Amino acid sequence: CRCFTHNRISIMSMRNDHAGALKTVNGALDAKRDPSLIERRAMIHAHTKNKERAMDDVQTLRRERGFPLAALSVCSRLSAFAQMREILREKAPELGALDKEERDHAVEYLMLDVTVALHGGGLEDEDSKALTDCIETLRPFVASEIMSGDPLRFIIEHSHGVEKVGRTLDALFKTLERDQLGALTILKHVVDYILSKDADSLERLHPEQRELALEMISKMSPDTHIPQEVLDSV
Repeated sequence: CRCFTHNRISIMSMRNDHAGALKTVNGALDAKRDPSLIERRAMIHAHTKNKERAMDDVQTLRRERGFPLAALSVCSRLSAFAQMREILREKAPELGALDKEERDHAVEYLMLDVTVALHGGGLEDEDSKALTDCIETLRPFVASEIMSGDPLRFIIEHSHGVEKVGRTLDALFKTLERDQLGALTILKHVVDYILSKDADSLERLHPEQRELALEMISKMSPDTHIPQEVLDSV
């Protein structure tokens, strides 16, 4: 039943039926409190730019046990960088308590968030300072090499074996008219695909996003095999 609810929410969100997804989430929460549903609701509010409601859910998630990765991602999507820094500093012990695989995933995800935000430009000095502070807070949890030069370049080139990410990311920003959320979405699906070779990562993107993702993959990793059915779907 829980999987059915989450799948239904995902389908509605993919169809941009955010009102329907929100109604489904709230109905399920009325029946049973579930932090994962609060995460979904926060992401829906972030997508629809309802910052006040999204941040209410972020604060709820902040009070939960464990490391609130989804809450921090919502902060990034809404450019709430000061709040992101505050939560990250508060929850650093929980991040350190995760097992290595979970911790590495969370750190890579967050480093993508903060670095893409810095790449996006157009930030106030206060926001840039908050993002830099977020990177500094993450420093104890990552290899020291990640802090030399561009963190995103290090993550992609060193950890995932793909190249030229700086230039392709700049081109992606330009194509999307500096849409931070759109660029980050595509980039994360590209990285997921290059890591896993699972075409589902690409098929979840909208056709226009998928076309950009395929172009990005060809520039970053020319040897990567892309299934013909994915190419045909563009």
